[in-house]
Amino acid sequence: MGTPTSADTARQQALEGFRAGGGKHLNCAQSVLLYCLLRLGMDTQPLAAARYLGGGVARQGLTCGLLLGCALGIGARDAGAGGAPSPALSVQQLQQLTERFVRRFGSSSCNELTGCDMTTTKGMEAFRQPARSARCDDMLQWVLEEVGAVLGIRG
Repeated sequence: MGTPTSADTARQQALEGFRAGGGKHLNCAQSVLLYCLLRLGMDTQPLAAARYLGGGVARQGLTCGLLLGCALGIGARDAGAGGAPSPALSVQQLQQLTERFVRRFGSSSCNELTGCDMTTTKGMEAFRQPARSARCDDMLQWVLEEVGAVLGIRG
């Protein structure tokens, strides 16, 4: 493991990746995973593993990719850290984070959160509208704060 990146720098890189266009764009799950890996001082190579989790798993509108990214990030913490919490505690942390997310945003379903069916061209066009992008951006920022607290890394 390398040196952990500061919360501000990791947040900035995650947001830049999420907001980027074209080949530099990171989906929601990748953005959260990037933040977690940077905060943990881990290699960011595994980002490709989250490639198909955006849009609620391959754009099917299932569980929000932000939550899936949290699960991957907490899993990375547990796999890479010598002093990782018990699996039962990690499960509890993920359940509580998901509950807070649903209370705050109303659902854990990508389709319900965005109001878009991303399996269609029309749905993808609607999803790319600025108002929806802003909502996902706001949710991403909230999730980064929450998962940062769960990771238990200061600074």
